[in-house]
Amino acid sequence: MVTLLSLAPFLLILFLAIATTLWMLNKKELLQWTCEHHSLIAQQMLIDGAYDLVRLNPRVESLVSHKRQLELEMRLAVGPERLAIAAQLMIVRGQMLLMRSQQKNIILTAESRARLELLKLKKNIKHQIDKIASDWHGKKLFHHLKNPNPQMKVEPQFKDILLPTYHFAFDYQNRQRIDTNIKIWGPSPLPIWLKRLLKRDQFYWRDHCSTQPRKQGGLPWRSYLTKDKHL
Repeated sequence: MVTLLSLAPFLLILFLAIATTLWMLNKKELLQWTCEHHSLIAQQMLIDGAYDLVRLNPRVESLVSHKRQLELEMRLAVGPERLAIAAQLMIVRGQMLLMRSQQKNIILTAESRARLELLKLKKNIKHQIDKIASDWHGKKLFHHLKNPNPQMKVEPQFKDILLPTYHFAFDYQNRQRIDTNIKIWGPSPLPIWLKRLLKRDQFYWRDHCSTQPRKQGGLPWRSYLTKDKHL
């Protein structure tokens, strides 16, 4: 009986330490899942946009070829025939300008949607951190979240000054990578006496998630988590 009583303080400390650790791990896993979820969606939006651009290439090449043919015919034509070819050339150039506008809109839309998804990530992370702070009896928590401005890693190839074709950038898998780093710090949630015993009254969390395109076999590019998601 005496032995059990003497162990009571130690058992209480052990219980509180285990309970706090499990609670913190649960919150950390939720933060990690939120980071990965939104990053995967943002990455896939950029990939889908790149494919939308690439699918336009046959139409782009057809317009460029038609324009070159008309320009060649125009050099040889005279009189009314030349005027007719000039009119056709104006129509083709107009179609090329419309196609160029469509390409720019695809890029802008994909990057804007990915940017909004990463803003959702920041908003949800902040909400979770505020909830953690509330659970810690209103203790003030600080955080810093950093991720890139999402951009489609595609490269234009101008066979004609008016209209390029687009292709996946060199080293696309690594260049299209999205890294998000999360740092959280603040007062420890442990009781005062336990903080004094452990000589630690502050805590610091660091999380990281990363996504990038990946191909498996002959399948299209898809959004995947990188293996080094915990750094």
